Amino acid sequence: MSSIGTHFEPGDRAALALGRIGVAAVPALRAALEDDEPLARQHAAQALGSMGPPARDAVHDLMTALVDPNRRVRAAAAEALGKIGDTGQTTVAALARALADKHLVVRTAAAAALGDLGPAAKQAAPEIFKLRDDPFESARTAASAALRGIGAE
Repeated sequence: MSSIGTHFEPGDRAALALGRIGVAAVPALRAALEDDEPLARQHAAQALGSMGPPARDAVHDLMTALVDPNRRVRAAAAEALGKIGDTGQTTVAALARALADKHLVVRTAAAAALGDLGPAAKQAAPEIFKLRDDPFESARTAASAALRGIGAE
């Protein structure tokens, strides 16, 4: 799992267990992305990400989660999109927009996700280059890694 959060409630453990079940759990995890509790949404995104490409049906829901009111949910959604590996222009554009998030954890997660997508995310290079001017070193480091990942450095 990600390092985005470490406090687990029983319902959150259920979301993580669903992630281990695999593709059959995708519908339940997609529904959990709309839960009232931010931690449940965060763990649903993390569980989907742990499945990788088999969770591709959740890409649209995860892109919606990139604008969740909770920064940890947004960061988990970005990480999940990178792990699922959808390289469509809409996904890349949504992750590129997340690079401008006001929260560091979201910016670094979006950069890492774009790097994970590889050369297919090259269209995001201008936004990633801007992140190299971020006041936080971890964001600058994530930007440099993303640029290497997409082959634009």
